[in-house]
Formats: sequence, C-alpha cells, structure tokens
Amino acid sequence: MGKISILFTIFFAGFSLSATFDRDRTWEQARQLYYKGLEQEEALHRAIEIFRQLSDQSDEPGVAQTYLGSLTALKAQYTPWPQKKLKFANQGLEIMDAGLEQNPDNLEALFIHGTTSYYLPFFFNRRDDANRSFKRILELLPQRIDEQDPDMAKNILNFILAKADIDDNQRKIAQQLKKKLDA
Repeated sequence: MGKISILFTIFFAGFSLSATFDRDRTWEQARQLYYKGLEQEEALHRAIEIFRQLSDQSDEPGVAQTYLGSLTALKAQYTPWPQKKLKFANQGLEIMDAGLEQNPDNLEALFIHGTTSYYLPFFFNRRDDANRSFKRILELLPQRIDEQDPDMAKNILNFILAKADIDDNQRKIAQQLKKKLDA
C-alpha cells in the first residue's frame, strides 16, 4: 500500500478547488486523511466524516461521494470477516459509481474511481471500469493540462502509462503530455 499512499500524496498536493479558503483547507485535510486511511483505520473513519460533510456542503458533491465510495470499499481491509469485507466493497463501489455519475468529467473523481477499481481483487471484475476512467482522463487532460499542477498531472500520466490498458495512440498522447509538462 505504500506506493498508493505516495501516489495519492503527490496527486492531491496539486489540486486547487474553487471555494473559500476554509473549504479548500477542508478538502485538503480530507484528501490527506484519505491517503492516510489506506494504512490507518482511524484516519479512514475521520476521512469518511469529512467527505460526508463535503458531500452535503460542497459545490462538487459527486467528487466527495466518489471519495466516500472508495473509503467505504477500503473499510473491507480492516475487517477480518469475509461477509463484511464483501458488504463494504460492494457498498463502496455503488457509492463511488454514483459519485462519478454526478461529475463524470472531473479528473479527480475519475482518478479516484480508476485507482480504486484498479486495486480491487480480480473477482470484482473492475479492471475495465478502471481503464475507462483512465482513458477518459486521457481524453480530457489535453484540454485541461494548463489548469493542472504539473507534478500532479505527471503522476497521473505515469500511473496510466504504467498500469492502464491503453492503445498505442493513447500511449502516444500520454507521452506527449508528459513531454509538454517537462518542457
């Protein structure tokens, strides 16, 4: 899980949402707790609380709901009971998918959806969902590259290049975007 934590740390450092300073700080705190929740159960529960508030109060409730779904699925790693693991995972996926439906072109929601789906065990059959999210990022990122934090965008692209099932044309787009960021 260490690789995931590093990836999320770098990814979240670059996001700036259009909201007040307090709301920005709340989002940042929630994101930090999200990646800590990958390794600490207490942080996971605190992140869930904050993302619930953001889901109710934010101008991007779908993004917050995507995080909530991912976090709910992540609760499965902290329980020893197979039935509860399955319940948390399925419940989380339902919440996460509904959140992405609200903001289907939000790069952050797409990345959370993609990475969560990617790291699920094979029997959840979510690898196609992960790849759809990654491919959608590649469709949107060329038009939004100048709006993104360069380090965050590079890390997204590195992840996609390393993990996603993309065709040669998509790989070429990702590599060109990386070159643009490196220039």
